[in-house]
Amino acid sequence: MEVFFLYLDDSFQKFSRGILELDCLDIEGAWRSSSDANTMWSTTTNCIREAAREVLGVSTGVSSRHKGDWWWNKVVQGKVEAKKEAYWTLLGSIADGERRARMERYKVARKEAKLAVTEAKTVVYSRMYEELGQREGETQLFRLAKLRERKARDLDRVRCIKDDDGRVLMEDSRIKRR
Repeated sequence: MEVFFLYLDDSFQKFSRGILELDCLDIEGAWRSSSDANTMWSTTTNCIREAAREVLGVSTGVSSRHKGDWWWNKVVQGKVEAKKEAYWTLLGSIADGERRARMERYKVARKEAKLAVTEAKTVVYSRMYEELGQREGETQLFRLAKLRERKARDLDRVRCIKDDDGRVLMEDSRIKRR
């Protein structure tokens, strides 16, 4: 769910009305009826999530961005789109002669796209290496190293284990006792 969209248009008012109309969030009743704070909070969060789903909708979680396309420019985008279009027309062809002609068009489009990608990468990486060679580039280098380390971090360093009651244990001594 995109919480940012609550600030657009009148979504926040719709969201507030949605919580009230669902009638699942009775704060006084939640406080009085449950002696456990976890139960109260789970009831509250479920109600808020349900209202958010109704107002904002749910995304599929699929991104349309290509992996590592931060360096793409308009030329590369155009060439890649032309390659995709040539591929889909190739898939749609039935006749043998037509298929061969479309395959040649696809091969040409694929080669042009590869060349455009190579040229764009060369330009962007050469500019980046120039910036890294300067004094200000040192901070960028450390940022890149930090980001790379965070992405490559192994899960064995995570210190979150739940106990028998379902509470998250964060201290090493309690984790060892478990």
